[in-house]
Amino acid sequence: MTDLDLVTIGRASVDLYGQQTGGSLEDMSSFAKAVGGCPANIAIGASRLGLATALVTRVGGEHMGRFIIQQLEREGVSTAGVKVDPDRLTALVLLGVCDQHTLPLIFYRANCADAALCSADIDDALIASARALLVTGTHFSRENSAAAQHKAMRIARAHGRETSIRGTPALFPTHRRAGRHASSAAFATMQIHAAPHAPTSPLRSRAGHHDAAGGNRRMRQRHRPSAEPETGRMPIAQPADAG
Repeated sequence: MTDLDLVTIGRASVDLYGQQTGGSLEDMSSFAKAVGGCPANIAIGASRLGLATALVTRVGGEHMGRFIIQQLEREGVSTAGVKVDPDRLTALVLLGVCDQHTLPLIFYRANCADAALCSADIDDALIASARALLVTGTHFSRENSAAAQHKAMRIARAHGRETSIRGTPALFPTHRRAGRHASSAAFATMQIHAAPHAPTSPLRSRAGHHDAAGGNRRMRQRHRPSAEPETGRMPIAQPADAG
């Protein structure tokens, strides 16, 4: 019996987007706040498409951590796997858009909450209740968070669930070293956990379509987002957000 379609694991940050498009970060005078981190955004995006999703991560016990939890709940994402870390702050990212080729950004992730995710944070029942699990490259770059993802993958595999690894491209100067390490760890993980995927993904099954692309198109037709997003709801596919 499965209650969820998808559980994602990894980064959860607050992204602060400079509103003066075309300027440098030095020139920004106002910012819009949004949930960041690809696992969080994938969970939100899949929820908007009609899937039952949950996020496993850590946030700080402060204003930004509460914003992430509240926004996930507004988007219909289960926060049962979100732990509040009393000793660490929620990660932040400052971003701007100068032009289509220049996306300045600064990560504030030193000793952040989501980087402290560990095996004890993984709820066996939550992972087993989902039809699919998505883990991410960034969290293979630290021993504690890698152990958490390995544990979740073992649980998912033991219950015959579909698993997927979302890699971390080394796109940004602040993440290149961690990105390379995470990519190597992700490849090793694929060998350790190699197993045939389940025959039917949640997206294909919910959409009533045999191929993922066709299922995606049908789900978008069924669940088109409103033209004017609510306060705090930024587009999911932000070009500067990875990992």
